[in-house]
Amino acid sequence: MVVPRVASEGGMADTHELKPSLTKALGSKSVCITLQDSRKGENKGKPLYLLKGVSTLFEPGRMSALMGPSGSGKTTLLDVLAGRKTVGTAEGTILFGGIAPTLKYLRRFTGYVEQFDTLLGILTVHEMLMYTAELKRPMHESLSRKQEEVEALMERLNLHVCRNVKIGSALVRGISGGQAKRVNIGIALITDPRILFLDEPTTGLDSFTSNEVMTLVKGLVRESGITCVSTIHSPTAYTFSLFDEVTMLVGGRLVWNGLGREAVPFFQASGLSGKEHKEGDNSAEFLVDIITEADRFGRGGALADAYEASQQAMYVKQRLNDQLSNFEDVPESVLQELKASLCCFAFPHPGVQCPCLALPPACRLALSSICTG
Repeated sequence: MVVPRVASEGGMADTHELKPSLTKALGSKSVCITLQDSRKGENKGKPLYLLKGVSTLFEPGRMSALMGPSGSGKTTLLDVLAGRKTVGTAEGTILFGGIAPTLKYLRRFTGYVEQFDTLLGILTVHEMLMYTAELKRPMHESLSRKQEEVEALMERLNLHVCRNVKIGSALVRGISGGQAKRVNIGIALITDPRILFLDEPTTGLDSFTSNEVMTLVKGLVRESGITCVSTIHSPTAYTFSLFDEVTMLVGGRLVWNGLGREAVPFFQASGLSGKEHKEGDNSAEFLVDIITEADRFGRGGALADAYEASQQAMYVKQRLNDQLSNFEDVPESVLQELKASLCCFAFPHPGVQCPCLALPPACRLALSSICTG
């Protein structure tokens, strides 16, 4: 295993050595979040599920997509993973490397990119990133170190060309939509996270800019070894090809989890697709049409049942169990860096000492039996 090196100043570690070895399995077991149905009628007061029975995993150094029609639960699932779901009743367990994460852990080691820009229009690109670095990076870290990190991040995100341009607003001309999205991604990356969550990162962008932004994210994932999970509604064919794995939801239930190129044959073999995939068809559009029609015409449950009974579902669950049963000890240097965060962790596996951040590059972000309502 690669032993991560912790930087001497500020406790921030070298990007290329630390992230691959610190990213570890994120798993969930029997998680349910339920709301009480407040609508009038016979179902009033009964549990209302937004997610139910979801079992999946996400690997480091890979970009995974969460897809589904509106209301399918993909954003709910993303928020549950990121610790942002604050309503409803939750049951079950979410595990990062076999450990239930604290809010402090989530703030320190995950980055979240909102669907809509949350930038200050009066600041330049450099000022926005420096402002975020001052707020989020360690207080005892020197200003020069923060400046170095911001400069390196701007170079990686190709933002140096608009370094001194004001972000602007709807009324004041500023940077482009693609540049604004990259700045938002930079804000999420400023703390050197191990896991990156993106909520509809292509919203409001044309196809060329969408492809450009997602290509950049893909490069960052490969370079750093972080785990990336992104919701996306209607990706272009090129953007869809960038995702290593695809998780699809209908009505809060899984209908596919695996390689994107294997999803089309699965749906056609199930006999529930309702349409034929012809040579030259856009696979992304084909899949979106299938799950949208299934949701609209009440076939979502049948698709979910077909997936649950499939070999693919059993394969995913086996991988999940294998990952959650294989842990390694964390190097002392990492324990020192995370001492404040580790103190309140609850270890689900007796005899395992702080396994949360010590997995080699083949580590995984995993979820098992998630039910959210």
